[in-house]
Amino acid sequence: MKSEIKKMSEAAILLALGILLPMAFHLWGAAGAIFAPMHLPVLLAGFILGPFYGALLGLLTPLFSFLFTGMPGVGLLPGMMMELFIYGAMSGLLFRLIKTKNLYLDIYLSLILAMLLGRIAGGLTTWVIYASQSKGYSLLLWATAYFVTPWPGILIQIFAVPAIMIALIKSHLFSENERYLNPRQIEEATRKSQADFFDHLAPHWEENRHFDRKKVDHLLTLCELQKGERVLDVACGNGILDETLLSYGAKVEAIDISPTMISLAKQNHQKTNLSYFCRDFYDYTSSERFDVIIVFDAYPHFQDQDLFASKAAALLKKGGRLYILHDASKEAINAHHQEGTKKELSRPLRSAKKEAFYFWKQFKKGRLEDDETHYFIELIRR
Repeated sequence: MKSEIKKMSEAAILLALGILLPMAFHLWGAAGAIFAPMHLPVLLAGFILGPFYGALLGLLTPLFSFLFTGMPGVGLLPGMMMELFIYGAMSGLLFRLIKTKNLYLDIYLSLILAMLLGRIAGGLTTWVIYASQSKGYSLLLWATAYFVTPWPGILIQIFAVPAIMIALIKSHLFSENERYLNPRQIEEATRKSQADFFDHLAPHWEENRHFDRKKVDHLLTLCELQKGERVLDVACGNGILDETLLSYGAKVEAIDISPTMISLAKQNHQKTNLSYFCRDFYDYTSSERFDVIIVFDAYPHFQDQDLFASKAAALLKKGGRLYILHDASKEAINAHHQEGTKKELSRPLRSAKKEAFYFWKQFKKGRLEDDETHYFIELIRR
């Protein structure tokens, strides 16, 4: 989830574009009215930053453009401010409310409705101003000004906004989590559900899970741990990895969201160089960065991959390694997570190559293994 500082920075860039693009287009006479270049940054602000920033940029962009460049003219300014205010607010709101399970459809529906509502609001504002001045403003004038003259700009917006959003989403520069109006509330509810779920499973965890000790130990040999390395065992459960990690000479901190799992781990493993904490990974902090982070048999339960990647990068040293491990194939893992409540608390695991792509901003790829016996991703902090 983006910080407010990052949102403000991105808003400032889009605001600047909203002022500079019309200046460039107005060098060619009526090109500004035809291509409506101010609309694109405001629509993108709504999609990317949400309804608040979208609405704010919708008001500020034409106002600042008028103050700095004299465009749009004073007669057009109120109608344009209202039009763009609705663009930014509604594109941001609708994209977070419309969820048809088809991303392309979500984007197009949000965009077209926002554009239509913005043009209606702009026309009504202009009609009120004309009426107060005893001037006529007809439906034909509205249609000409908002649909006929700017039709090239409308086409550009319809093609450009979805293309940009899809590119941002596929590059993981825009997180799915940002499509919630209150992402923190959603995160907290999900975390509580996961904690309750694993608390219930904890007493019979190893008995029901049937871990293959040889496979688990083999996966850890692939991590090539060195003596003295600081290792963070994420979603450690009842501590199944930790005795083996200590045998490599590692200093281990192990965390899990389930209080019952942590309680069992502490009962089962009382060793020096081993500490257990009941913590959510996303909120975990450490005074010193880790050499290695290991996530065994738990990665699908972290449903926001972009947030996971950012947090892992923040906890690792430069050159540190992140390992995502499973002692089964992705097909077996996905089949297991389709059962009952697990389907709601996890997401499908994709190939090791595709999952590694989520980490490209902060990590380099190491070894990737993905077959019928196990699943192994090694990522190296840039």
